[in-house]
Amino acid sequence: QDGFDLFLGAYQPDGAPIGSGQQFVDRRPLLVQAVPYLLGFCVFFVLISVSTTRVPDSTVWPLRAFTLLSTSVAGWSGRFMWTYGSLYVNWPKLNTPQWAIEAYEDTLNKVRRDPVVGRFVGGGKGDARLGTLEEGKKRRE
Repeated sequence: QDGFDLFLGAYQPDGAPIGSGQQFVDRRPLLVQAVPYLLGFCVFFVLISVSTTRVPDSTVWPLRAFTLLSTSVAGWSGRFMWTYGSLYVNWPKLNTPQWAIEAYEDTLNKVRRDPVVGRFVGGGKGDARLGTLEEGKKRRE
């Protein structure tokens, strides 16, 4: 979409190159970025543990317990990605639709209120803490 916007003239780049390097940076919290990789690892581990054979004299329960744990983590991360799906859409960076920005911010606020990961996702406070900052002392000479 960004290539079409540039080619058709819907987006005109600024003449100054200063500050344009930060336009394509992923601003999602790190925990939100890590969930697809967590899902991929868990699915990979479950597939490997189900498809391989074990040594006859090895213990079974640790592998089964870890496979069960990986299955539950994969289920949770899949549910997380399904529930908060608009965080995982590759929206156009140059001409982002206003409704997409609002949906992204609304979904990110829902993630911050999530009972499991909400406390680990930073931000959302904005300027709320600036009221406690010292405004400075006046000089008296």
